[in-house]
Amino acid sequence: MASVLWEFWDWRIRDLEETRTAAQDAGIIISGFNGDADYSLVDHSQKEAYLDDLKRSLDAALKVGSKSVTIHSNALGDGG
Repeated sequence: MASVLWEFWDWRIRDLEETRTAAQDAGIIISGFNGDADYSLVDHSQKEAYLDDLKRSLDAALKVGSKSVTIHSNALGDGG
């Protein structure tokens, strides 16, 4: 039987234990995990918050057994 690959966005609104268990029970491999946040990659004042959020995203991806992690900055300056 072929494996089912699944990706989901915004881990912050998910129960990660439930997600991991449900994926395992259904034979689903979580292939993609996004940890996007509204922190700027170039604004030094947001560096610590960005790195903290990055670590939390990586920890969450490991918790559900994701095979990869994609991180983007969703931060937009004044006027978008």
